[in-house]
Amino acid sequence: MLNLLKELLTVGFQFWWPVDLRYHTLTNGDWRVEVILGSILTQNTKWEIVEKVINKMKENKFVFNLDYIKKISEEMLINFIKSIPFNLSKARRIKNLVNYISENYKDLDSFFSLDIYGLRKELLSIKGIGKETADVIILYASEKPIFVVDSYTRRFLFENNIISRINEEYDKIRIIIEKFVESNFNTIFQEFYNELIKINCKEMLKFSFNYDGNIKIKPPLSVCDLKKELSYENKLTIIYKELHAMIDIYMKRNKNKK
Repeated sequence: MLNLLKELLTVGFQFWWPVDLRYHTLTNGDWRVEVILGSILTQNTKWEIVEKVINKMKENKFVFNLDYIKKISEEMLINFIKSIPFNLSKARRIKNLVNYISENYKDLDSFFSLDIYGLRKELLSIKGIGKETADVIILYASEKPIFVVDSYTRRFLFENNIISRINEEYDKIRIIIEKFVESNFNTIFQEFYNELIKINCKEMLKFSFNYDGNIKIKPPLSVCDLKKELSYENKLTIIYKELHAMIDIYMKRNKNKK
């Protein structure tokens, strides 16, 4: 699989999940809530559609924090996301999740203080939250190391003979990737670092997170943080983020070539 890593790195780092830190600074929002909403809105929906809807929400002064979402009516939330497929069911899923966190935890920090599998268990207990959505929230919003398996991951592994069935059980695929990364961590880290020195972190942080040094909100973990002293868990989180995103872009590009 290490030869496939070199192939994936040709698409470049993706700095995923994109969020707008300047907007959240101005509106008292929380970028993690933007990720949570995005993870639900993107269920069975192309990201390009979700991105347009999120941008429209910002134009209409939507505030990405739990208190705001809890306060507004379901009808108002549906109106914000009306161009999303299955907007009624997705609005209810968002409300279910926000209400669950608000009723059972002091705030999002308290909820995200759970360990990975405690957090996953809680998320999966909420109606409308499946494994992929739960893992997106864990990896990209709580920034804990768990690999996200989506349809592109399945196709990538199947086409490269790493799994024998494209409909292989979700957690089996997740564990295959996690074991590969953990057992080859030093090699993968070095490959990432070699690519990192080729990019302009200041420009990429601005492009992906609308971040500059004047914003007080700390940006999400990204490959640029690999230059710093980090815990093993944080390094693993960054690698999982990038591998997941690079596989998606790689498969989309290959599909367009066919």
